Amino acid sequence: HSAFAGAEWLPTDLPADPNAARNVLVAEMENVYVRMVTEGHRPDAAALNAVVLGLTEARREKRAIEFIRTEFPKHGVAPTERTYRALVRMYVETKRVDTASEVVSAMASSGVAPSADALGLLVHGYAREYRLDDAFATLEEMKELGVTCSEHHAFLLRQRCKAAGAWHPLVPESPIAWQFTPKIKRWRKDYSKHANITRNVIKAGSFESSKTVAV
Repeated sequence: HSAFAGAEWLPTDLPADPNAARNVLVAEMENVYVRMVTEGHRPDAAALNAVVLGLTEARREKRAIEFIRTEFPKHGVAPTERTYRALVRMYVETKRVDTASEVVSAMASSGVAPSADALGLLVHGYAREYRLDDAFATLEEMKELGVTCSEHHAFLLRQRCKAAGAWHPLVPESPIAWQFTPKIKRWRKDYSKHANITRNVIKAGSFESSKTVAV
């Protein structure tokens, strides 16, 4: 629609400094949103969440919260799982996992079921801070909700458990763990031995052939 008419708002000449470039992009994102609303287009949850995601990825915490509190009610849209997850990701990535946990609690209180991604982010955040008990408790919560922790979020926890000599039955196994079972290890050892024999036979044959050609 006409909110995108013309190219004057497009950030074609971004500053070389990453922070300055981010500021330009965030400003342009908000400009597009304002044009959208000004021209009478009612934003839906997807459009509002896109702005929230842009703000949280730019670490604009206060502006993101203000936007959620004002713009969502203004347009009759309730925050969704994606809204809360954007905040959770921001807090986990900025090493404020307790605040991220509060967002997940608020998520549940508002009637939005915490997703595997949101809870998985908490698992990763706790693992990064070596808070294994909290990570295990989150895995237990995930089990109660019927969701599983993805490998992306479980990998660091598994590494932390290995280093600490601790374990929990709900910690997902590595997706490549099957490669290190005793049976597979024996097969790889036998395969390697036969492969070496084959290579030596080929080398010996090549050597004999070269001697024949030389004669």
